[in-house]
Amino acid sequence: MTNDERDQVTLSDGARFATLTRPGRSGAPAAILLHGGTVHDELGPLAELIGAEATTYRYDRVAAETSNGSSITAHLTRLEELRRHWGPARPVLIGHAAGSALALAYAAAHAERVGVIGLLGGVGAADVAAADLIGWAAATRCPVYFVHGTADPVSAAHALLLAARTPLARKRVVVDAGHRPWLEQPEAVRELLIEIVRAAG
Repeated sequence: MTNDERDQVTLSDGARFATLTRPGRSGAPAAILLHGGTVHDELGPLAELIGAEATTYRYDRVAAETSNGSSITAHLTRLEELRRHWGPARPVLIGHAAGSALALAYAAAHAERVGVIGLLGGVGAADVAAADLIGWAAATRCPVYFVHGTADPVSAAHALLLAARTPLARKRVVVDAGHRPWLEQPEAVRELLIEIVRAAG
């Protein structure tokens, strides 16, 4: 059984999202979980691992995509509207795969509205240029955690390149874990997630 609170949110462009909020303890930081770009929301296990350490927010980006609503600009606008709807002033952003690219892009555009970033399972998206990712990473002002599994089929080389350009990069490795490290090494990932959300102060 989960403690997710479900809601339906309609944004200014007409996109409608099913959102899930899992409350943390009193005074806990807020964390927005951003799933990869080619799958539906699959980050419920991350919310479970974070537990009461943070209030977590999730939404399904794929389910609401339209022919003119899948650009990075559209995703940034929607994420900002959702942040305002949920209320946290400076949430933690935790992205997986293409969700990591969105986290970096959002932090580059709204540096004052992000407390900490956690990037899991590689960084990138098929329709995002490497130069854009490097530019976004270089523009971040908050701590950015690069979390990579040693068995991830996505090469760590690109994440290391981005980390080298990121002002406050923090690199973490999950041994014997693949592209979704929380599946193979949940306890190790739990410790890292708690480290990330606690870094928000």
